[in-house]
Amino acid sequence: WEGEAIAENVLAGAGLLFIGGPKAFDDWNSQTAIAQALPLYIETDGKALTARDVSLQSSQEGKRHPIVRLLVGGVDPWAALPPLPGYVAAARKRPGAMSLVESGDAARGPLIAVHAYGQGKVLAALATGFWRLDLLSSGVDGRFQTIREFWRNAVKWLALRAPVGRVRVSTEQHIYRAGEEVGFSAQV
Repeated sequence: WEGEAIAENVLAGAGLLFIGGPKAFDDWNSQTAIAQALPLYIETDGKALTARDVSLQSSQEGKRHPIVRLLVGGVDPWAALPPLPGYVAAARKRPGAMSLVESGDAARGPLIAVHAYGQGKVLAALATGFWRLDLLSSGVDGRFQTIREFWRNAVKWLALRAPVGRVRVSTEQHIYRAGEEVGFSAQV
């Protein structure tokens, strides 16, 4: 089965980007190899996608993660994006996973999360309609850059091998001009 081969590759060091739309959750089985590799688990089997608009917001724990750290300033850029038309309300974080983007409702459930799986990395986006975010926010104060930068950073993060050292330092931008203040974050 392809799912088992994918999970084995991730265990060996590959990156996995899982975007769960309606077809992924029509007949969800939490016991599959792919489901076990995800940073989010779904508490129910069967139809898991809730077809209801959900607003987005940055998670507190993930705001320094390399995928989204460039997006966080004084104002939450995710909150300015249009809502998604469906999400997995029954999704919960696995131990050791980090939520990057949450639902903007009172439950604040995880929508996008990451974690290490074996030697590899996994990013799961358990919602539908991400393709619309760029289209619907284009031309409105540069908000389309939020989702474009997110996907660009996600692919880079998944492609890079995990650092082996105990200290990780990264800058907020890739390029700085002479005299410009350099912002960075460090993890020990």
